[in-house]
Amino acid sequence: MIDTIKQVDREVARVNPDRADMIREVHRLTEAGVSAANIAVLVGLSARHVVRIRQNLHTDIPELPRYRYELTDERADHLDDVVDTAVELAVRMRDEDPGLVYEVLCRMDRQHLIELTQVCLAGIPIDQTKQKIWGWM
Repeated sequence: MIDTIKQVDREVARVNPDRADMIREVHRLTEAGVSAANIAVLVGLSARHVVRIRQNLHTDIPELPRYRYELTDERADHLDDVVDTAVELAVRMRDEDPGLVYEVLCRMDRQHLIELTQVCLAGIPIDQTKQKIWGWM
């Protein structure tokens, strides 16, 4: 899972607007006749990386689909329901039957799973140790 986080982090960094601007700047400076070593200093990259960017013919970088936050009352009500679901599943996971929770999760669509995961992650007290949070397992 940590590898997945690192991979997504690299992908997001690869297609984020700041990186796209940096690549355009490398190409602009190249067209102006600036050396790779000087571009590296100006843009804050290694000269080798500048050369790699220069060799890449594709300057258009597709934008990664981004999550857009909704601040409507309807969205707040929906997320309140997601929190209720998270609490219900947590109680059943700890006190009753993890198999039932597994079955419920298997039947959820992708969007609901993502929302549930985000709500659960937001609820983790990150200032505590793993042992303190999950010691019951």
